[in-house]
Amino acid sequence: GGEQHQNAKILMSAGSATIIEQKDFTRDRLFREINHFFKNLTSFQKKAQAFSKTLSTDASEKMANVILERER
Repeated sequence: GGEQHQNAKILMSAGSATIIEQKDFTRDRLFREINHFFKNLTSFQKKAQAFSKTLSTDASEKMANVILERER
């Protein structure tokens, strides 16, 4: 897959998302996944919080610095 699929895989590996491939997508499968999500909401929230702590909070500043360095 493309960029969106790659991003989803990162979240899935962190335990904070589920991927349903298009070939496997049915109304029943979506319903099961949504139920699973709500039954395990606290776990998903904890994993998402832990993952968010690994993300850079100054990415835009870093990008600006790279661009400014190239201009010099």
